[in-house]
Amino acid sequence: MTKTVEILTSRPNKENPFAFTHTNQAGISVKTDGTIAIGGNNLGFSPFLLLLAGLSGCSGIDTVLIFNKKRKNLEDIQIKVSADVVDVDKHSAYENINLDFILVSPDITQEEAIKVVSMSIETYCSVAKALEKGSKINYSVKVQKEPIQKI
Repeated sequence: MTKTVEILTSRPNKENPFAFTHTNQAGISVKTDGTIAIGGNNLGFSPFLLLLAGLSGCSGIDTVLIFNKKRKNLEDIQIKVSADVVDVDKHSAYENINLDFILVSPDITQEEAIKVVSMSIETYCSVAKALEKGSKINYSVKVQKEPIQKI
């Protein structure tokens, strides 16, 4: 089955030439901007970093959905993403992407958490599937009972 998605990208003003607003069909917007190094003003994520946010968001959604179906109590989730950036020809690429999951739960075991995160990254997450063609995606999972220290 094929479905079409649309995003409208616009530049709000000429004073910030690399800043764009991207709006989906539901009217939800996200901002991107170029880095200071190329003349941007850091008014939003760089499009390149937005790929990593998409990956952590996608795998986080999968993880929550799967544990909800299993009727497990996932009280909180935090995913830290880091990546090695390499220059390839005239563009940059992610060589290694690392996702560190912290799950807070009174009833999820370490083994269950590893299995669920693995299912997300290796099977369900569309962003991971798109990125894995050119990047190695690694992940770690930690389950704890105490609340996460927010960053």
